[in-house]
Amino acid sequence: MKLFRIVYSSDFHASELVFRKFLSAGLMYEARALVVGGDLTGKALVPLIRVDGRYEAVIAGVRRAAETETELKQLRRLIANVGYYAQEMTADEAQYYAEHPAEQAQLFRRGIEEQLTRWIELAEQHLRPRGIPLYLIPGNDDPLFVDEILERCAGSVVNVDRRRIELAGGEYTLVGLGVSNETPWRCPRDWPEEQIDRELRGLLSGVREPARSILLVHVPPYDSGLDTAPALDQELRIRYAGGQVLMEPVGSRAVRRVIEEFQPLLGLHGHIHESPGFRKLGRTLCVNVGSEYAEGILRAAILNLEGGKVKGYLPISG
Repeated sequence: MKLFRIVYSSDFHASELVFRKFLSAGLMYEARALVVGGDLTGKALVPLIRVDGRYEAVIAGVRRAAETETELKQLRRLIANVGYYAQEMTADEAQYYAEHPAEQAQLFRRGIEEQLTRWIELAEQHLRPRGIPLYLIPGNDDPLFVDEILERCAGSVVNVDRRRIELAGGEYTLVGLGVSNETPWRCPRDWPEEQIDRELRGLLSGVREPARSILLVHVPPYDSGLDTAPALDQELRIRYAGGQVLMEPVGSRAVRRVIEEFQPLLGLHGHIHESPGFRKLGRTLCVNVGSEYAEGILRAAILNLEGGKVKGYLPISG
């Protein structure tokens, strides 16, 4: 069979710059498919406050100002590139929203909806004329209402969450699950291990050749070298020993069990930003590209498949 090339990435967390770089990478490397492993949305709304004819915003503790339309565009771009949602308002409005969290949450939701809708339109614009699909799943940080937006995808962008999708004319099967095992932050898509196990087994049991399946699951398998994160105490503070940060595996035991039993061709994961790499679990090549979205850096992987095997793989960043 012909070479089937995937460009894979994950954990954009609303970084406009990283998402655009990802689309460009797919075209540059002549991908047959683009795949995204979840955590599409950002974590915060940044007020752009009008003060005496100019705008001010606090980004990562640094106060920034814009006095001209050009500077305002640059400031909005900076906010978008680091994964936040800019909202213009007066100081009084900022105070009002700070005192009314429910209404602030609606503003945040609107920011997410507008950006995801724009991303889908941008992907369609660039990929559909070239016949390149973009397959994606949400991640544990993504609010549940994101499903409503993803379900409206009807072209080149396809939501694979809890689904099986045939690739390369049926040569491979992509199986998606956009969740994580339970975390201390109780994120919207944190699942008990038992539920992850049941869902994945149900999906994979319908695959004709599991050895030619591609498991797209947001959380990496437990103790795989792709799930190593700082250890936390009961107050969610990072633990240290001898002046060094203590690290521990935090991935999913269910995902590991299922991979070891079904031995898919690939496991594509994200979730743990500081643990990128390629690891083999039996015959399965597992991938976590990591994430540096706040720095505007794309971390991705090129995966070449041919004849039901992984013929080559390469991390890319920039």
